[in-house]
Amino acid sequence: MTIETINQGIDVLPFRQLLIDRISTGYKEDTLNQLPAAIVQRMELNQIIKPAEYFFLLQKDNAEFTKLVNLLTVNETYFMREQGHFNVLVNRLFPEFIKNRKGNEKFKILSAGCSSGEELYSALISLTLKFGKEILKTIHAEGVDIDSEILEKAKKGIYYQNSFRNVDTYFIDAFFSEYEEQYKINENFLDSVFFSQVNLADSSFSFDSKWNVIFYRNVSIYFVPEIRKEIFNNLVNALKEPGYLFTGIVETSHHNFGILPLEEIDDHYLFNKKSEFFNKNSIRPDKFKKAKRDLPYKKKTQKLFSGSQQEKLKKDNSTRKITKEDSYEEAFQKALGLAKRGQRQKALESIESIFTKWTPNANDYLLRANILVSLEKLDQALTDCLTALEIEEWNRQAYLLLGIISRLKKNIPEAVKRFKGAIYIESTCWLSHFYLAEIFIENENFRDAKREYGISRKLLLESGSSECGLMIFPLSFNQEQLVHHCERKLGELEKR
Repeated sequence: MTIETINQGIDVLPFRQLLIDRISTGYKEDTLNQLPAAIVQRMELNQIIKPAEYFFLLQKDNAEFTKLVNLLTVNETYFMREQGHFNVLVNRLFPEFIKNRKGNEKFKILSAGCSSGEELYSALISLTLKFGKEILKTIHAEGVDIDSEILEKAKKGIYYQNSFRNVDTYFIDAFFSEYEEQYKINENFLDSVFFSQVNLADSSFSFDSKWNVIFYRNVSIYFVPEIRKEIFNNLVNALKEPGYLFTGIVETSHHNFGILPLEEIDDHYLFNKKSEFFNKNSIRPDKFKKAKRDLPYKKKTQKLFSGSQQEKLKKDNSTRKITKEDSYEEAFQKALGLAKRGQRQKALESIESIFTKWTPNANDYLLRANILVSLEKLDQALTDCLTALEIEEWNRQAYLLLGIISRLKKNIPEAVKRFKGAIYIESTCWLSHFYLAEIFIENENFRDAKREYGISRKLLLESGSSECGLMIFPLSFNQEQLVHHCERKLGELEKR
């Protein structure tokens, strides 16, 4: 069947407005770019020639409207994705609940944007692996999504091999049975979950109950900030106290709205909602510095100065005399220029003059740390990075440098922690992803290495190598060489 408007183009504005009116959609432009193709696909299936006729059908036929929406949603997921979150669930959050459980109270888990159900089933499987199948009686698990068709798949619990790419054969053998060249999850899990159609962006919607844990991962990146914040508010209101909200690793910084604090648990970061609202491990949103990029967490660092000394450092830096600003900037740029040209010793002498004439700020310490790393004076560089964090507590460059220093000192766990910290502050920090990939492949963690090389390649192609997050580029490769290196490593990993 030929549709006359395919080559001419479709006026999507009425369709976009209908989406906004009906489901308050805040899809980003790259998602809405799929709308013309989705319209054409549905017109072909309905044997409709004119877009106006199809638009009329959408207005009166709710089932057809839902099918169009389903084409715009992204349903790519798999079992045990970002497995560290499930480890936190079973090792920390659920035991805390059991310790404080009241009567027959159930542990309530919500998967918001659940897609075909792999995330929710992964949570339940993780809990049974740790506590046994009887634990399912103490849990209420529910998944919600706007896509009605994908929810039907979730309810059936039947999956192709691709959904198991992150698990071993034991996982399949223990919790699934073969079903027409696919795999069906065991009945006890199917009986323990509920799935329902919900539009998270609908401000008029509210959950009937409160949840101990909400998984809201790899969903919000497709929405504009206004809708993202509205959904986040809805989910916060749906949390119990205490309650925890997981977002995807690359999404954390996108949810720093000053609504909930982040907490670090076992090297993973999640939003908490506790009765006291803030505790010693949390970041107070009211302390975020509005003049800076909103940063997702406050890392606890070694205290190099007393409280009064820290306040003096901050006060001195905030009152640097304007009359000296030009000469300070000139001195800083001179030191930076020498460092970039490889004249390390002269650069070090130049930066030292700044420390003599002015009260140093975080950038001064970090420039000196960059130089000291290149001179292999790692202990001094480490001290400078920690000092910079005392002045500016959420500095991505400090975390990145601390990761490099830890790797050079062969402290791999600390290096991984620091590089992950830099990513949580700025998810597009390609150099952190690159270093993690190198560490993972050296330690034969091929799955994670593949993921990090893939992210590094994507970010390098999008932004170039100059946006590395450091004042002085630490590698002797250009963008093309780095992309080639990532692609070569990805090719090798594919063969494993």
